[in-house]
Amino acid sequence: MWILLAIIIAIVLLVLYFYPQSTPYIPKHRSQVVCYYSDHCPYCKDLLDTGKWKKVEDYFRNSKQITVTKIEEKENPELIAKHGISGFPTIRVLRDDGVVEEYNERREPESIIKFVESFTRNY
Repeated sequence: MWILLAIIIAIVLLVLYFYPQSTPYIPKHRSQVVCYYSDHCPYCKDLLDTGKWKKVEDYFRNSKQITVTKIEEKENPELIAKHGISGFPTIRVLRDDGVVEEYNERREPESIIKFVESFTRNY
């Protein structure tokens, strides 16, 4: 009996250790704005540490159509690889119709918000 209990505890600990806690949940019928970033990237630090990305999050916080999230390279290497991310920061709009739009403009909140709204209003 103690062996069975030890095996169950070991399995639970392994699952908790290897399952990325920040894997994003994407609700159906919502588009998602994702910032893929690395903790070692100075451009990412500028975007995230200065509050620029927080302004984007705050702007869409109560949106029923858009979810905003960020994915860190070391915490989610399989998602980074699956989505083909090779540079940081990468900002994408994952529309609920399956289309992916990549943002390549200035990393300023107003510009990002305008970009997101241009792809989520007209489809």
